[in-house]
Amino acid sequence: MADTNVLSKRMSKSVASMLPHIAATIAERTSKGPAKIDLGTAENWLLRPELLEICKDAIAQNLTAEEFSYPRGFGGDPKVLEALASFFNSYFYPSVPVQPDHVVVTPGVSSCLDTLLYNICDEGDSVLVPAPYWSGFDHHFHFRSSVTVIPVYSSTSHLSPTSSQSQRGHLTASLTSSLIPALTHTYSSNESPARIKALILTNPHNPLSLCYPPSVLRQCMSWCQKRGIHFVSDEMYALSEIAAQYGDMNEAVVPFVSALKVAGMKAEDLEGELLLPTEEMAEIDRSKVHVVWGMSKDFGSSGIRLGCIITQSNPALRTGIALLNSTTVSSLPSLFTATLLTSRRLPALLALNTARLTTAFSILRTHLKRWDVKFIPPTAGLYVFAKLGKNIKTQEGEDEMVRSLKREGVLVAGGKSFKVRIIEGKGWVRIVFSVPEEVLLEGLRRVERCLFAGSRVSSQKGGEEEEE
Repeated sequence: MADTNVLSKRMSKSVASMLPHIAATIAERTSKGPAKIDLGTAENWLLRPELLEICKDAIAQNLTAEEFSYPRGFGGDPKVLEALASFFNSYFYPSVPVQPDHVVVTPGVSSCLDTLLYNICDEGDSVLVPAPYWSGFDHHFHFRSSVTVIPVYSSTSHLSPTSSQSQRGHLTASLTSSLIPALTHTYSSNESPARIKALILTNPHNPLSLCYPPSVLRQCMSWCQKRGIHFVSDEMYALSEIAAQYGDMNEAVVPFVSALKVAGMKAEDLEGELLLPTEEMAEIDRSKVHVVWGMSKDFGSSGIRLGCIITQSNPALRTGIALLNSTTVSSLPSLFTATLLTSRRLPALLALNTARLTTAFSILRTHLKRWDVKFIPPTAGLYVFAKLGKNIKTQEGEDEMVRSLKREGVLVAGGKSFKVRIIEGKGWVRIVFSVPEEVLLEGLRRVERCLFAGSRVSSQKGGEEEEE
């Protein structure tokens, strides 16, 4: 155990709390035993052959002596800022066009959120995050900025009992108008509501792989504006679309709509239930609306550390974020990103990504259906949230299931990692399907051996069901 007494008070608690997790992760990655299939880490492998080719071409054709100098510009290299602005205008449909000086680049989306919170929060402040959510936020928000996450749990009690959303239960309630009264309750019942500085949500959702309806996003913005807090939309899975082709959901599929577009929408433009009164749906002050995005998920480049924040009416905040990230993004990720986002191949790559994600999901879906496993049908993302532990009722049972799968050689992320409560049920896991097909099929074979040894599930290429 490392001696944390040599550290500052600010870091000693964080290091002490994370050491066991770090040690376990290092031991896992350096283990000399049989290789494990990782269906727990949200990485997209499906475009890597094409991305590798583009990256090599970018270096071979565009690398100059200038890339060996400090980055030019403030907030990012001018070429990558221009490429990002054009990209957002083409694919995120902002109501106000994104300009290069609206964007600041950072070494990844986690860094975006960290430096954003460092700028808008003081030590000991809090942020609201709708649950379920990736529990890594708890650690990343606290390490440097000393910000606490307050989970917001929504209920279906505000929905019609006959609505399909109500019937899908508490897990997806945060993606409905039920989020608004849940925010109000959580905010007003907090001991220090004045120290709550932001609402942060992930759209498309992690781990549910669903998108927030524009009506819910717009109400959240108005709710934040009334209380003078920031609205932050993490849109790192924005273009990881899965083609709708299955009848797993009774209601219409909600497509991704960026906060950059929603900020300009009026109440009369919105479809769906509105719980806020009309007078509270006034024009949005964009100085407290921020979007983050990065290369990690949509373009399968989690090792190419480049993320960005778009904030369109807050020059002081952009300056603060740029100061904290000055020279932190190296020239090569900027070169690759600018080349990719301005490539004529980009539309075809995005279409290919959707096609491959859809095919990969169909393989997983076939197995889940055969196992009679309940799951949330995804519309955008790299994974499915599924109740592999069909009869599990306790956290201990869920933990043991995850350990059993690990012993079988397959890794998944348990529901505990996403703040799933007893009321939503135990036995849920996030299963990543954006891996090479042979890896996915082998991982599913191991899941079957561990949990569903008696089920007839095809291991054929493509995961097609066997004929009866």
